[in-house]
Amino acid sequence: MIADGALASRTSTRSAGLAPALVAVFVVAAAAIHLNWPPPSDVSWLLTVCDRMLGGQRLYADIAETNPPMTVWLYLPLVWLAGKLGASAETVVVIATIGVCIASIALADRILDAAPSRPGRAAWWIVASFALVAAPVYTFAQKEHFAAAFVLPALAAVAARAAGARLPLRTALAAGLCAGLTVAIKPHFALAIVLPVGLACACARSLRPALAPECLIGALAFTLYSGAALLAHPEFLTDMLPVVSEVYAPYRMPFATVLATPFVLVCAICVAAWALRTDILRRPLDRTLLAALVGFFVAYVVQGRGWPYHLMPAMTLAIIGFGLSLARPSLATGLKSSAGAVLTVSAVLATAASISVTALERWNGELAYERAAETSLAPLGRGLRIALLSPDLTIGTPLHRMVGATLVNPGPSIWVAGHALGLLHWRPDDPAADRWRVIAAQDRAAWLDMAKASRPDVVIAAFTGRDWLAWAREDAGAAAFLDGYRLFSTVEAGGERVRILTRADLRMPTTPGKP
Repeated sequence: MIADGALASRTSTRSAGLAPALVAVFVVAAAAIHLNWPPPSDVSWLLTVCDRMLGGQRLYADIAETNPPMTVWLYLPLVWLAGKLGASAETVVVIATIGVCIASIALADRILDAAPSRPGRAAWWIVASFALVAAPVYTFAQKEHFAAAFVLPALAAVAARAAGARLPLRTALAAGLCAGLTVAIKPHFALAIVLPVGLACACARSLRPALAPECLIGALAFTLYSGAALLAHPEFLTDMLPVVSEVYAPYRMPFATVLATPFVLVCAICVAAWALRTDILRRPLDRTLLAALVGFFVAYVVQGRGWPYHLMPAMTLAIIGFGLSLARPSLATGLKSSAGAVLTVSAVLATAASISVTALERWNGELAYERAAETSLAPLGRGLRIALLSPDLTIGTPLHRMVGATLVNPGPSIWVAGHALGLLHWRPDDPAADRWRVIAAQDRAAWLDMAKASRPDVVIAAFTGRDWLAWAREDAGAAAFLDGYRLFSTVEAGGERVRILTRADLRMPTTPGKP
């Protein structure tokens, strides 16, 4: 068998000229797509959160956000920088996301240089840049995308140590900070660090891997972040977590539904092909990536939503592990070789199909609705104040940013009432059912107080699944307030159905596009 180092050298030599060109193609393609598409709704909402914070509002007090502070802190400097440069926050975020991914790949590549054996440099750059830059069409710039980027140097350090490498302190510091950032984004993601380190300890029959500088630095970084977050935003514990624990955390998809998504199948096929092609448990990098993938997958299951972006870090590692295995000759023989060939082709096709389908789904789904709603609102001009009557943040975001409007809701939607009523629908006999009814009514009252105080120009009310305008009118006070609005248009596109209401005394702009 050819030694790993020699094989990596040959692969690198064959692909040395191709790698920079492919990486450039991935970067240009990602920039071309995401600079021309609005960001995913979650990202767009976080940009609005940052705008509000920079304008003086307080996170978790004036702004209703369910995620821990790091989720917002990731984007806050980018939105601040955009303001200083006179650029849109969306543009800066796209460029920064690509930059973080490339920097992460480069740092991991440098760390792997210290290992006795490593994948070929060209193969590493092609596979990792494809997985991190080109593949996340639907999940681009999500917090999970940043987590998938940050985790790579940390995993490279674990794999290098497991292979007997010694890392310079500055390299360990960088890898440790990346590990701390990964866990800070979502505490669930600690599993993606703990499992690889635990496996390294088991293989070494020693606790030394867990005591490596990068592990200690990562733990310290997360501890310092946690302290800073609690000092800066104590309302997260006092105000937000109680609501999250009552209506957000219990709102989970059935276990079978979470596992039955097409993306789980794609991930499984990639892992199966990867395992058949290489001795996955004997190679430090392979087993480290696999253990981290398992950690991210468990985090996906624990969250219980079945959303594609929750699975994104696991998918990224599955693509990287499988892609790197393609640069090596397969170890499978006989029947295993035939199965390996079938799985290899299936993994390639499944990965390509998942990227294409998600791109088409976004184009024909969220983007189709956003384009139609933007066209509908265009005659009203810019500078509108919009109130959202829907638990679905995709109804109002990024739409309000696209039309130059202000979303007056404290949060991205009326998600509290949406979750409470959803729990009542699925679990009507639950002991907490009466409490959920109270919470939904309280959220409606809070929406009415907000609407009276802000006097929005436009109310966007969804009627996909539930007629939220009719739900609001069940309250006499809300019905009286909404009597001051008239139906302006109805938008049905991309699977969404909404009514756009305007204030009865709203004057139409005399010049199109101006308020």
